[in-house]
Amino acid sequence: MKTIYLGILFLLISYLPVCANIQSDTTCYENISCDDFNLLNETQDIFIIDVRYFNDYKKERIHNANSATDKDLVTLLLNGIKESESIYVYCYIGVKSKKIAKFICEELNYSNVYSLEGGIMQWKKKGYSVDKSPIVKNKN
Repeated sequence: MKTIYLGILFLLISYLPVCANIQSDTTCYENISCDDFNLLNETQDIFIIDVRYFNDYKKERIHNANSATDKDLVTLLLNGIKESESIYVYCYIGVKSKKIAKFICEELNYSNVYSLEGGIMQWKKKGYSVDKSPIVKNKN
């Protein structure tokens, strides 16, 4: 009887790593701090996507950000952008940007995708500037 219990215990312990891997939330994107995001934005030409509602984007946005509020618009926006290009995504507090970042790397096969930790709220809290200039409508 003791041998049966030891055998069952061994099997359970053997399968723990497998179960842990199934439940783990592995991501194909990286979170990036406001400090690192700002440094990159000031020193390099980076591709930024603001995934908030367009009305919020019009009011204020991180300098050089492009607006794409859902997966379809993100797909259109990235059309023609190389899959090796780094893509930086943000939203209000970092929740939606993580979902979109995961979509970009898993579904669109981009390999260098970053989500801004804390979103634009953390960005402003840290004292970084936002662009409040008016959005000019495209006449085409």
